[in-house]
Amino acid sequence: ASTTGRDSPASTTGSDSPASTTGSDSPAVALGLGGRVRAGENSSLILTWHDGYRLRHSVAYVGENGILPHTWYRLDDRGDFILAEEEAEQ
Repeated sequence: ASTTGRDSPASTTGSDSPASTTGSDSPAVALGLGGRVRAGENSSLILTWHDGYRLRHSVAYVGENGILPHTWYRLDDRGDFILAEEEAEQ
């Protein structure tokens, strides 16, 4: 799912599905396992992962902890956000 414009969230639910927004204040949410996200300024990123016992959700905010706008992210095995540029372009 992709959106543009301020306050325009994008969300997906399937495994390995990307969610992308370009507007500010627009969260990108991928609730399926293996998803990836990118968002514009002042936005949030939400991804789902499995810790071996249950599904968990990790949240990051553009502009905090090194999270950049308009940049693809995925989660590592611990639920931490990492760059996913190469995978997003496939």
